[in-house]
Amino acid sequence: MSVSPMRGVFAGLVSAGLLAACGGGGGGSTPASNASAAPVGAITATNATETVAYAYSGVSDLGTQSQAGASLATGVSVDTPTESVLTASLAQLYKGVAVQPANNLATGVTASSSGACAGGGSISVTVTEAVQGVVSNGDSMSISASNCSENGAVINGQLAFTFSNLSGSIGSSAAWGATLSIKYTNFTLKSGGATIANNGDMTLSYNQSKYQVATAVISGSSLQMDLTKSDASFVSRKLTAYAMTASVNGSNNTSSANFTLTGSSPKVGNVSFVVKTNTPFAAVGTANPSVGSMTVTAGNKSSATLTAIDSTNVKIDIDTNGDGVIDQTLNTTWADLRSRT
Repeated sequence: MSVSPMRGVFAGLVSAGLLAACGGGGGGSTPASNASAAPVGAITATNATETVAYAYSGVSDLGTQSQAGASLATGVSVDTPTESVLTASLAQLYKGVAVQPANNLATGVTASSSGACAGGGSISVTVTEAVQGVVSNGDSMSISASNCSENGAVINGQLAFTFSNLSGSIGSSAAWGATLSIKYTNFTLKSGGATIANNGDMTLSYNQSKYQVATAVISGSSLQMDLTKSDASFVSRKLTAYAMTASVNGSNNTSSANFTLTGSSPKVGNVSFVVKTNTPFAAVGTANPSVGSMTVTAGNKSSATLTAIDSTNVKIDIDTNGDGVIDQTLNTTWADLRSRT
């Protein structure tokens, strides 16, 4: 998934062109991409822009998976799925709850059913419930999608939920809360010309008081997200030991995430970084974040800190030797970052 502004947490990519950037604090023009100019994992003035673009996309990918229901659809770029993975996941959950077997189901046994998707395709649902037709603490639900077309996205693969700390009735507009243990197995989402494949785990503590008013606390040990773009180029990201907090209140959205990021892309090569949010990113509606800051640190302690100046402009502070002193500052735009993923 490419760098995206926030709706929910991150949303609505618009097409982006390269913009010249003026340097500040010893800066200059933003250097052109050259992923091979420095050793793998070393952050320099040459690769800092691509580095923060790649890392912020990891924040964005996690953010778009850490929000709830129809409140948080994302993206209109040809290379960004138009619906977030977690949005799709919860939409599948709501559909699974609706089509789960309820009649003649003995308490505590496992049973299966299936249902059609709005735009074609289907899902099959397998549940183990203490009370027939009612999702309760300790229950589990496995959903397998087969070319399930919903909200402009085509979904395949499997996701499995285990429920705890339930309150309210699960629904896209209902007041409800739960802790969901989610496992993704070849769970793919194709939309906007791109396909993102997900494998791994997530624990989501989610509370929704009404439509578009929700909070989420996310954590997990490992989540692999592989993006195939419309031109067949491939971007791989693996988040480990990840944690995130996020909220949506009407059009106001915030997020903060920390994780280890490994993977590769044509722009950055093979990398391993630690990503830490310094100040939560915040945005209104489909705009880019207007505040927020994160630091990407490489194995040799070199780092780049991305800071939102406003919903158009950002700056990147570079520490090339890990001594805590800013060696160079690059001034650029969100649009430029999007063009570099």
